[in-house]
Amino acid sequence: MPESYLRHAYNASKIVRRHIKRYGKKKIRRQKEHVRNAFCLHKSGISSKILRVKLTQLRLYAIKLALYGGGLLYLAGDLFWWQGPLWSTLHQESEEAQQQIRNTAIEVYGEKISHNGLQRFTAEQACICGQQPANITKRARNTLITDLLIRLKTRYNDSSVPDFAQEATAAVTEAESRAASPEAFAQQLQTHGYTKNTFTQMLAVIMREQYYLQETLKQHYTVSDTEAATLAAYLADRLVMPTHRHVRHIFLATADKDTNTIQQQAEQLLKQLQACDSPETLTATFTELAAQYSQDPRTAQTGGDLGDIYVYPTPPLPELHLFGPEAIPAHRPGILRSPWGIHIILAGEIIPPRPLTREEYEPSLRTAIESYKRAEALNSWIKLNTAEAHQKNKIRYHEQ
Repeated sequence: MPESYLRHAYNASKIVRRHIKRYGKKKIRRQKEHVRNAFCLHKSGISSKILRVKLTQLRLYAIKLALYGGGLLYLAGDLFWWQGPLWSTLHQESEEAQQQIRNTAIEVYGEKISHNGLQRFTAEQACICGQQPANITKRARNTLITDLLIRLKTRYNDSSVPDFAQEATAAVTEAESRAASPEAFAQQLQTHGYTKNTFTQMLAVIMREQYYLQETLKQHYTVSDTEAATLAAYLADRLVMPTHRHVRHIFLATADKDTNTIQQQAEQLLKQLQACDSPETLTATFTELAAQYSQDPRTAQTGGDLGDIYVYPTPPLPELHLFGPEAIPAHRPGILRSPWGIHIILAGEIIPPRPLTREEYEPSLRTAIESYKRAEALNSWIKLNTAEAHQKNKIRYHEQ
């Protein structure tokens, strides 16, 4: 061991003993740290001048403060003065966010409705209702919010809602079969901004939403026997079967097709029906031809059966004269034109009004009560979920 090291250790021990007597243990603890540093610095060959430097806690704090302060000054200069790389990155992201906010009209649980989408939907609703867009803006906005809430709730309960992909595909295929050609059907979808795949996906989403609402609300619109009996007693004097007659039709669509060709096909079918010699044969033949040629998917498989048509102030088909002095004869088929195409009509006898039996009116009463309770349950569901979203501040409006 070098003699200088022993001499330095001996001098250090003398310093420690002297300070114990003079300052006590608190100073000695600090002095021991200096002695330890001195040993390490001496052992590593550092000169004796550096040994005299005492790195106190205050000096270490000053160094840290200088480093942190320099970093903060750089950040402040980058963000507020010379606009360095950090400012450029943050500014680019904020510009994109601001642009997205400017294009957003409504935000519901993070899902956005653009100003263009709101204006387009408002214009469509105004055209349907025959009103000015400014008068129904609020109603259109609430309708979009409701649709979005239903979509989000359906998505949240995705595991309990079945997939309607096959049903949607079948519905699109059936609609395509009624068009003049697959190309014409695709062109018609394109005018509305859809492709065949996106239109199928949209139908599947709508079916899922309807199923979710039905399963969620079905417990609220169950009709009891007491409710049906109460309504029947209230409407006892008005439960009368009005004048009506049974109607069937064979529908031939003329959209995107040659009207003359469709007219000739309708006349050929009419000749086959006119060749029947009895009402029973006429009904059977009409049923077969409707199942084979009718393009109305709701009635084709039931022989073109439209059911009983009643006397209304505004009939469903004004062109079809079923009652009055110009009523079409019973069991005599005829051709009728409508905005949708050509109809071959077969009407039955005109049945005069009579009182209804319980077996006849009870299903209709239950259906009426169920429809009313379903509408009330849906309105309550919409109000509850909309109020909850507003309370959580999850519905936000952005002015353009």
